[in-house]
Amino acid sequence: MDFENFKAVYRKQISNVLSCCKSKYDFDYERVASLLYVVVLKYLNATSEREVNRFLSELNVGELILARACAQGSERAWEDFLRDYRGFLQSIAKQVAGVDLNEEDLLEAVLAELYGVGQEGIRRSKFENYSGRGSFKGWLRAVVYQVSVNMRRASRRFVQPAEEIKPTLDTSERPAASNEKLSACAECLSRALIEVLTKRNAQERLLLSYYYYDGLTLKQIGLLFNVHEATVSRWLQKLQKCMRKEVMKVLIGTGMKVDQIEECFELAAEGVLDVKVELRKD
Repeated sequence: MDFENFKAVYRKQISNVLSCCKSKYDFDYERVASLLYVVVLKYLNATSEREVNRFLSELNVGELILARACAQGSERAWEDFLRDYRGFLQSIAKQVAGVDLNEEDLLEAVLAELYGVGQEGIRRSKFENYSGRGSFKGWLRAVVYQVSVNMRRASRRFVQPAEEIKPTLDTSERPAASNEKLSACAECLSRALIEVLTKRNAQERLLLSYYYYDGLTLKQIGLLFNVHEATVSRWLQKLQKCMRKEVMKVLIGTGMKVDQIEECFELAAEGVLDVKVELRKD
């Protein structure tokens, strides 16, 4: 069934959904119809009118509209979502974090995933995956869990599979790096970071300073920049990825090997290196 036929056959159901959401977040008839059409095509294998009607009647349309509005960047939708669900996400993050993850870091990562940003600034929000079926809170709980799994995997990204690990590279038995080696790594990273930072604009340096030096939360920084905390998280995530690539490029230019650079990054992440970088806020 094409879109025009869908609108004609299910006009009553579309109107009911539009009435339920009361035109929130600028959803008009066409947007509601398009959303329901996409959801039916994606999540319903059967195509009989009876089964489609049943499927549409069981959707959590309020949460579905909220999720898609957030995915499309509606400021009002984000305000509503953070007001109604931030506390719930925080409680789940606290349960899932355990002893190896910081619950605030996990919460910020979840919000970044929900806000979404992809290649070349194209949005790829997790909210696009919510179908409207089942509990919205249950779906959010699953998102928190998956992000926590990804964070734990990322923290172990330098560990090779057991069958590939050579005895000399076993991180549980390798000898501690010498003071000279640590000093050299710290100096190289510091110089590279300073070089990369000088090329960043004033707002980016201010953002990094607020977060890493002043210890402000995403919410506090958002208030200073007059944007949502999810936007701040997106900015930081994109900036971190760009700077990591740029720092690696600078270090490769000095003659360092990729594996040496990765080891420096690992030591810095573990807090072993004394990397000294002064951020100017102007």
